[in-house]
Amino acid sequence: MSLKKNILSNYAGTLISTVLSFWVVPFYIKWLGPEAYGLVGIASLVQGWVMLLNAGLAPVVGRQAARAHGGAADWNETGRLFRTIDWLMAGLSLLVFLGIVFTGPWLANNWLEKPTLKLKQYPLH
Repeated sequence: MSLKKNILSNYAGTLISTVLSFWVVPFYIKWLGPEAYGLVGIASLVQGWVMLLNAGLAPVVGRQAARAHGGAADWNETGRLFRTIDWLMAGLSLLVFLGIVFTGPWLANNWLEKPTLKLKQYPLH
């Protein structure tokens, strides 16, 4: 496939994905209710921010691994970079986890209107 077709296909896929993400919102709100959809939205927001950070770090890791494999970089330097990124991501994950744990009760009591939140119980088996 030519480069032009690949680029157009990528744009078409992104456009379709974006349109569908807006198109399904009314269905989600109808099925879940606005409060439950808000919870899904908050979780998606946190996930999106973490994925944005990962999108910036993934090319760096791939490039550094390729440089080390090709002999242009030292494996010790590459290992230090990988450990640094591991610690960064672990620290960010811990920060998000602790933020959710410590603000969860306050958010549940002050932000959510529990009587209007429809919780559906699904069997585990």
